[in-house]
Amino acid sequence: MKRRATDYRHYWERRLIRHPNLKGTGHRAFSLAYNRVLYQAQRDCLELVLARHQISLQGKRVLDIGSGTGFYVQL
Repeated sequence: MKRRATDYRHYWERRLIRHPNLKGTGHRAFSLAYNRVLYQAQRDCLELVLARHQISLQGKRVLDIGSGTGFYVQL
């Protein structure tokens, strides 16, 4: 059976209603606390790569595409 885009949208809407935090966007099997640790590691890695390549996001506009809570927008 072929999935429609609305199926995915409904899935993420339900999931984020139940968990409107990093548990909702993170790994389902992990706790909110552990998902926070994982997201912090991703943030640290991104900041390291940006610094290494002397890329500043200050004053920049970045398009954040995807279902979620806006974790990367808050960087």
